[in-house]
Amino acid sequence: MSVDENGSPRDATDFAELPAHLSAIGQLIDKLHDRHEKNASRTQRIVERMTRGVASPRTLLWMFGVSALWILANLGMRYFGAAPPDPPPFDGLQGALTLVSVMLTCMILTTQTRADLLAGLRAQLTLELAMLSEHKNAKTIALLEEFRRDSADLPDRTDETAAAMANSTDGNAVLDLVLERAGGNGGLPDD
Repeated sequence: MSVDENGSPRDATDFAELPAHLSAIGQLIDKLHDRHEKNASRTQRIVERMTRGVASPRTLLWMFGVSALWILANLGMRYFGAAPPDPPPFDGLQGALTLVSVMLTCMILTTQTRADLLAGLRAQLTLELAMLSEHKNAKTIALLEEFRRDSADLPDRTDETAAAMANSTDGNAVLDLVLERAGGNGGLPDD
């Protein structure tokens, strides 16, 4: 069973009411998500679940509340003459918050890395489907032009735009143009 971006199960019958061609696309995307989830390790799933749990305003309020309570408790103990466990400048609190920050950063980076992988797969799928559609469109235009030329009922004329569109785009030429516009290396920083 596939899951959505939040890890909630998605029902395969969601596509039942859609036309067949849209249902097929939905099922293809589900297959991509299912494969992505299947390739996730148990550790990755745990980290992603934890990241979803802390990625809320409640966590921020909780951290603020605990920090404020810690500061007030230490100042209160000092005020009443007791020795506080973490006197100002609250080195223990700073250390704990630093540790939590590093752990949260690692959790977010782990989750984001896997999300980026899925985004890359989606982009690749979109690119391949767009290229396939472009080839199909070029073939359709070529067949329509051939039909127009062969039909005795239609005037024979030259349509330069249709002739140009009947040819598939050269993917290598487009890639070269994109790389040229991006500075030759696809926008990646120089090493």
